[in-house]
Amino acid sequence: MRTTLLLLFAIAAFARAQYVPEPIYVETYDFLDRLAAKGVVEFDAPIRPVSRLRVAEALEAADERRDRLTAYERAALDRHLREYGLERGEIRGENDNYMSIAKYDPHGRWRLFAYRDEFFSVNLDPIVSFRYQNQGDESWRRSRSGARFYG
Repeated sequence: MRTTLLLLFAIAAFARAQYVPEPIYVETYDFLDRLAAKGVVEFDAPIRPVSRLRVAEALEAADERRDRLTAYERAALDRHLREYGLERGEIRGENDNYMSIAKYDPHGRWRLFAYRDEFFSVNLDPIVSFRYQNQGDESWRRSRSGARFYG
Protein backbone atom coordinates (compact mmCIF):
# COMPACT_ATOMS: atom_id res chain seq x y z
CA MET A 1 0.00 0.00 0.00
CA ARG A 2 2.76 2.44 0.95
CA THR A 3 4.73 1.58 -2.16
CA THR A 4 1.70 2.20 -4.36
CA LEU A 5 1.06 5.61 -2.80
CA LEU A 6 4.71 6.53 -3.09
CA LEU A 7 4.72 5.52 -6.73
CA LEU A 8 1.57 7.57 -7.44
CA PHE A 9 3.07 10.67 -5.81
CA ALA A 10 6.30 10.21 -7.77
CA ILE A 11 4.39 9.99 -11.05
CA ALA A 12 2.23 12.99 -10.16
CA ALA A 13 5.32 15.06 -9.45
CA PHE A 14 6.50 14.73 -13.05
CA ALA A 15 3.15 14.52 -14.86
CA ARG A 16 1.50 17.53 -16.41
CA ALA A 17 -2.18 16.88 -17.01
CA GLN A 18 -3.53 20.36 -17.56
CA TYR A 19 -5.11 20.58 -20.99
CA VAL A 20 -6.38 24.10 -21.54
CA PRO A 21 -8.56 24.36 -24.64
CA GLU A 22 -8.65 27.68 -26.45
CA PRO A 23 -12.26 28.73 -27.10
CA ILE A 24 -13.31 28.57 -30.74
CA TYR A 25 -14.31 32.25 -30.86
CA VAL A 26 -10.80 33.68 -30.40
CA GLU A 27 -9.31 35.46 -33.39
CA THR A 28 -6.05 33.55 -33.12
CA TYR A 29 -7.57 30.66 -35.07
CA ASP A 30 -8.35 32.93 -38.05
CA PHE A 31 -4.86 34.41 -37.88
CA LEU A 32 -3.20 30.98 -37.89
CA ASP A 33 -5.49 29.78 -40.69
CA ARG A 34 -4.36 32.75 -42.84
CA LEU A 35 -0.71 32.01 -42.09
CA ALA A 36 -1.25 28.34 -42.91
CA ALA A 37 -2.85 29.31 -46.23
CA LYS A 38 0.26 31.38 -47.02
CA GLY A 39 2.49 28.43 -46.13
CA VAL A 40 4.11 30.18 -43.17
CA VAL A 41 2.98 27.62 -40.56
CA GLU A 42 1.41 24.19 -40.51
CA PHE A 43 -1.81 24.56 -38.58
CA ASP A 44 -4.43 22.09 -39.67
CA ALA A 45 -7.00 21.97 -36.91
CA PRO A 46 -10.36 20.96 -38.37
CA ILE A 47 -11.56 19.88 -34.93
CA ARG A 48 -11.54 22.72 -32.44
CA PRO A 49 -10.87 23.72 -29.73
CA VAL A 50 -7.19 22.90 -29.57
CA SER A 51 -4.92 23.44 -26.59
CA ARG A 52 -3.29 26.77 -25.83
CA LEU A 53 0.06 24.95 -26.04
CA ARG A 54 -0.62 23.86 -29.62
CA VAL A 55 -1.59 27.41 -30.56
CA ALA A 56 1.59 28.71 -28.89
CA GLU A 57 3.69 26.19 -30.85
CA ALA A 58 2.17 27.42 -34.12
CA LEU A 59 2.86 31.03 -33.13
CA GLU A 60 6.47 30.13 -32.31
CA ALA A 61 6.82 28.63 -35.80
CA ALA A 62 5.39 31.83 -37.31
CA ASP A 63 7.84 33.90 -35.27
CA GLU A 64 10.72 31.90 -36.76
CA ARG A 65 9.47 32.84 -40.25
CA ARG A 66 8.72 36.48 -39.43
CA ASP A 67 10.47 37.69 -42.59
CA ARG A 68 7.65 36.15 -44.69
CA LEU A 69 4.99 38.28 -42.98
CA THR A 70 3.61 41.70 -43.87
CA ALA A 71 3.93 44.59 -41.41
CA TYR A 72 0.29 44.11 -40.38
CA GLU A 73 0.83 40.36 -39.82
CA ARG A 74 3.99 41.02 -37.77
CA ALA A 75 2.04 43.42 -35.51
CA ALA A 76 -0.75 40.85 -35.10
CA LEU A 77 1.83 38.14 -34.40
CA ASP A 78 3.42 40.26 -31.68
CA ARG A 79 0.01 40.74 -30.05
CA HIS A 80 -0.69 37.00 -30.16
CA LEU A 81 2.79 36.16 -28.84
CA ARG A 82 2.09 38.37 -25.79
CA GLU A 83 -1.21 36.59 -25.21
CA TYR A 84 0.43 33.14 -25.29
CA GLY A 85 3.66 34.18 -23.58
CA LEU A 86 3.23 31.94 -20.55
CA GLU A 87 2.61 28.90 -22.78
CA ARG A 88 5.62 29.81 -24.93
CA GLY A 89 7.73 29.81 -21.77
CA GLU A 90 6.44 26.35 -20.97
CA ILE A 91 7.39 25.12 -24.45
CA ARG A 92 10.93 26.45 -23.96
CA GLY A 93 11.19 24.83 -20.54
CA GLU A 94 11.11 28.15 -18.70
CA ASN A 95 8.90 27.04 -15.83
CA ASP A 96 9.72 29.94 -13.57
CA ASN A 97 7.46 30.51 -10.62
CA TYR A 98 5.33 33.52 -11.39
CA MET A 99 2.50 35.41 -9.74
CA SER A 100 0.84 38.61 -10.87
CA ILE A 101 -2.16 40.50 -9.56
CA ALA A 102 -3.47 43.27 -11.83
CA LYS A 103 -0.21 43.95 -13.65
CA TYR A 104 1.76 43.07 -16.77
CA ASP A 105 3.37 39.65 -17.00
CA PRO A 106 6.98 39.25 -18.21
CA HIS A 107 5.71 38.95 -21.81
CA GLY A 108 3.91 42.32 -21.80
CA ARG A 109 0.33 41.00 -21.38
CA TRP A 110 -1.82 42.62 -18.69
CA ARG A 111 -3.41 40.00 -16.47
CA LEU A 112 -5.91 40.39 -13.68
CA PHE A 113 -4.47 37.34 -11.93
CA ALA A 114 -1.89 34.79 -12.99
CA TYR A 115 -0.04 32.13 -11.04
CA ARG A 116 2.37 29.55 -12.40
CA ASP A 117 4.84 27.13 -10.91
CA GLU A 118 6.28 23.85 -12.07
CA PHE A 119 3.18 21.86 -11.06
CA PHE A 120 0.22 24.20 -11.41
CA SER A 121 -1.04 27.26 -13.24
CA VAL A 122 -4.17 29.40 -13.02
CA ASN A 123 -5.21 32.58 -14.84
CA LEU A 124 -8.13 34.98 -14.50
CA ASP A 125 -8.77 37.48 -17.28
CA PRO A 126 -11.58 40.05 -17.44
CA ILE A 127 -13.91 40.10 -20.43
CA VAL A 128 -15.49 43.45 -21.24
CA SER A 129 -17.22 44.57 -24.41
CA PHE A 130 -19.25 47.60 -25.38
CA ARG A 131 -21.16 48.24 -28.58
CA TYR A 132 -23.07 51.31 -29.66
CA GLN A 133 -25.17 51.22 -32.79
CA ASN A 134 -27.18 53.90 -34.54
CA GLN A 135 -29.70 53.25 -37.30
CA GLY A 136 -31.97 56.02 -38.48
CA ASP A 137 -33.81 57.52 -35.52
CA GLU A 138 -32.97 54.61 -33.25
CA SER A 139 -29.82 53.95 -31.32
CA TRP A 140 -28.90 51.32 -28.81
CA ARG A 141 -25.99 50.12 -26.81
CA ARG A 142 -24.97 46.77 -25.49
CA SER A 143 -22.37 46.03 -22.88
CA ARG A 144 -21.13 42.75 -21.51
CA SER A 145 -18.71 41.83 -18.81
CA GLY A 146 -17.40 38.71 -17.23
CA ALA A 147 -14.25 36.75 -16.58
CA ARG A 148 -12.31 33.90 -18.16
CA PHE A 149 -10.78 31.47 -15.71
CA TYR A 150 -8.38 28.78 -16.89
CA GLY A 151 -5.36 26.92 -15.66
